Amino acid sequence: RKKTRIPICLDTEGAQIRTSFKKRKFLKKNQIIKIDNNLNSNYLSLYPNIFRQIKKNFILDIGFENLKIKIIKKKNNYFLGKVISAGYLDNNKGTHIVNHKIILPPLTEKDIKAIQIGKKLNIKHFALSFTNSAKDVLFFNKMLPNTYKIFKIETKNGVKNLNSILKLSDNILIDRGDLSKDIKLMNVPSIQRKI
Repeated sequence: RKKTRIPICLDTEGAQIRTSFKKRKFLKKNQIIKIDNNLNSNYLSLYPNIFRQIKKNFILDIGFENLKIKIIKKKNNYFLGKVISAGYLDNNKGTHIVNHKIILPPLTEKDIKAIQIGKKLNIKHFALSFTNSAKDVLFFNKMLPNTYKIFKIETKNGVKNLNSILKLSDNILIDRGDLSKDIKLMNVPSIQRKI
């Protein structure tokens, strides 16, 4: 704040699955990996907690390095996944489920804590990542009245519900990187023009 007049914007993680993994590791094709429900374990975990929603044959597309893992077995407290496309597994990487839909809250617990800190520090600009619906916009608007809000369009649902999102939003940001994970890369320019 001493160095610039440009306002600080708190950018939330939003409704995206992310990895929890201790050390960067290259996974080879056909390798079997354990996925558990404990963020402090040495195995791969996912957050927010979507453990109950994941089923056999779900395909996880992790990060931007082409790593894809197919769930091949489900136990009470862990899954087994088979690497179907080799790549690096790392911590805090965005994860898309390619072949199924799951329900995620618009904000993570980490987001809510960050917003509380932001309010204490008098931050007035906030961005909602992975805005999927008008319901998400209403939630964010209610949570942060009298602030400058940016709604990020980076999912297929965000594009599908664009008109209802726009009616309630003052500011839209197109995140082409994450959007390209949810729709085909070749469709991004035409979707961007539409938005």
